[in-house]
Amino acid sequence: MDDKLVATASTTASADATTAVTTAAANFRWRVLIWLLFGGIINYLDRANLAIAAPGMIHDLGLTRTQIGLLGTVFAWTYAVMQLPAGWIIDRFGAKRAYAVGMIWWSVATWLTGVVGSISGLIVMRVLLAVGEAPCWPTSAKITAAWFPAKERGFATGIWDSSSKWGPALAPAVLVALMIAFGWRSLSHVTGAIGIVFAVLFLFLYRNPAQSTRLTREEFAYIEAGGGGHERSLTTAPIRWRALFASRSVWGMIFGYFCAIWLWNIFLVFLPLYLLDRFHNFGGAFSPVVAGFIVDRTGSYSLAFIMGGAIAACAALFYWFMARSTVGQPADAA
Repeated sequence: MDDKLVATASTTASADATTAVTTAAANFRWRVLIWLLFGGIINYLDRANLAIAAPGMIHDLGLTRTQIGLLGTVFAWTYAVMQLPAGWIIDRFGAKRAYAVGMIWWSVATWLTGVVGSISGLIVMRVLLAVGEAPCWPTSAKITAAWFPAKERGFATGIWDSSSKWGPALAPAVLVALMIAFGWRSLSHVTGAIGIVFAVLFLFLYRNPAQSTRLTREEFAYIEAGGGGHERSLTTAPIRWRALFASRSVWGMIFGYFCAIWLWNIFLVFLPLYLLDRFHNFGGAFSPVVAGFIVDRTGSYSLAFIMGGAIAACAALFYWFMARSTVGQPADAA
């Protein structure tokens, strides 16, 4: 009897261990999100450099708040314009190469920001930063579509998209300490170097689902059955580019995001300066330069924040009345 109990217990333990290994292997796709999450955090740390370094730039280079806002606006406009060509490049050359080259590009621009000493040089660096960062989010979306079945993409997207909040949240704690110790130029040098190292690792270690040796056949079949498993190219995409601009939902998302990002950009560029001016410590496309102009003219951040909140509230109207159906559905054109 004891021998049978021991054998039964041994068999049960072996089965549990096998199940645990199988479950871990069957969830390998979730580990891919680590690349996207940390890449996004680095992306936003590089963006946040301007806000954290702004007091030092104003002191050392004699910049005004309007010029700081101009640097934010130059980035936002270039970033917006580059979204379409960046999407085409990703579809043409693949997510892996576009992500790695884009990160190396923006990391070099970040590093060089710590070298220049004039407003014209800073504008050039912000343009180059935006060009390099433009493929980051579209590439993350494409990788998610390849690695996850359709029913899991919303949750997966939420995980890597949270990097856009983790980056600005971590920036004050990490970058302010760095700036106090080594000066504002060190922010660009350190974060730029981190981005280059990460991009090289991604280029050598990342694999698409069909090429991954760590993805089991069962998990690949599960992903493939849900519409993933392969990157779609320009020749296999079910919707043509021009058709997107005839979509009411697409325009609803464009206008809605424009309004929402207005307030986000104000906080991203000017919140550290506001806290410095108000409490003497750190804690969209037009918005940074408009906010900077208002602060320079009125001496107060209140009007800029109030206006930003009102514009951001309009985002809900565009999302509710225009972006109500999936792009490509017959009801979308109604």
